[in-house]
Amino acid sequence: MSAEDDDGRTIRAPPSLVMDPWLYIGTASHANDTELLRSMGITHVLRCIGGPVRSVEDNGGIVQEICPLSDFGNSPFSSRLDEAVPFLDEIFLNLDGKEPGGKVLVHCQAGINRSPAMTVGYLVRSPQFRMPLKAA
Repeated sequence: MSAEDDDGRTIRAPPSLVMDPWLYIGTASHANDTELLRSMGITHVLRCIGGPVRSVEDNGGIVQEICPLSDFGNSPFSSRLDEAVPFLDEIFLNLDGKEPGGKVLVHCQAGINRSPAMTVGYLVRSPQFRMPLKAA
């Protein structure tokens, strides 16, 4: 999402904080903006994007996990969620003060379909939360 300031410059909304202090959802534009990620303290990115399965990548110190999900409803969402839960749990579990922990951005192209679905699925399925669907 974006808006314009009084001078006509585009102002882009930042990623949305889902669970303070560590879990955000956003867009591909957010995920590709290393300066923004660093300024927010984002240490990990879960990319819910179409395409082939790829392994964890490192982008200037930001750990990236590729979670291949099509926007056309033909991806095995449940198995992709099973793959994402350990990645996200590891970040959450390191927030105990003994380890540096981290912050994660879960993103898809527009930040309105796959990334929110993955985030809600995580909060429902993760053994760390087991939130009821309505609460998530």
